[in-house]
Amino acid sequence: IVESEMFQNVRKTAHVPVASLYRLIIPDVIKESKCLFLDGDLIVKIDLQSLYLCELNDCYIAAVRDRVILNKPEDAIKHAELYGFESIENYVNAGVILFNLDKIREDNLNELILQNLDKRYRYMDQDILNKVCEGKIMFLDMKYNMMLGAHETKLFSDGIIHFVGKFKP
Repeated sequence: IVESEMFQNVRKTAHVPVASLYRLIIPDVIKESKCLFLDGDLIVKIDLQSLYLCELNDCYIAAVRDRVILNKPEDAIKHAELYGFESIENYVNAGVILFNLDKIREDNLNELILQNLDKRYRYMDQDILNKVCEGKIMFLDMKYNMMLGAHETKLFSDGIIHFVGKFKP
């Protein structure tokens, strides 16, 4: 059972539900060694087995660099400076994440995640994951999280298509 009170002080946005934050407590809820998390605004056009079987080694998560934030360099630099990210080039999107649950639990990362809940990050759980996992993120091929706006109609033949932003198809 998720206690929603733990998320009451977190910054909220109109198009991102508070339930989006539940991915932050996956290591407490799921007792497996790893977990593949997928947002609800995806179209999956590939077999997920190869993604799930990625060897994470010492990394906390595996994800795709966020091309949306990186496509706006001035905004990205401001975001990095505001929240103290070492390198915005290594900032990942949280729509598709392979969690190394054993490593997260081993290093007690959940305490650090909970300490960051009330920092009012702009991109909520995505910023928190980037902040606490910084330096221990495995970067995946773009095919595992192809970020599109709803206005973009080109659908790729193989991959995971992610409709980012507030407008969904």
